Amino acid sequence: MTATPAFASRSYSARRRRAQAHGIDRLVMRLSMAALLWARRRADRAELGRDDLVRLRQQSEAAERREHESALLAARVR
Repeated sequence: MTATPAFASRSYSARRRRAQAHGIDRLVMRLSMAALLWARRRADRAELGRDDLVRLRQQSEAAERREHESALLAARVR
């Protein structure tokens, strides 16, 4: 029975809550959160959509095809 009070005091100290941020700490936390959200939104806008990626791939494949055909034409002429 003597262990109960000691255990109770240890469990109380383990359950203690962290102190709330005040003043400049709270301001810095809010500013960093706002910067993080702004950066995430900006990155989302900068991402290319599926349609844009398909269009870019088609353009690169067409350019490669033209280069290949012109190389074949140049080899035939000689």
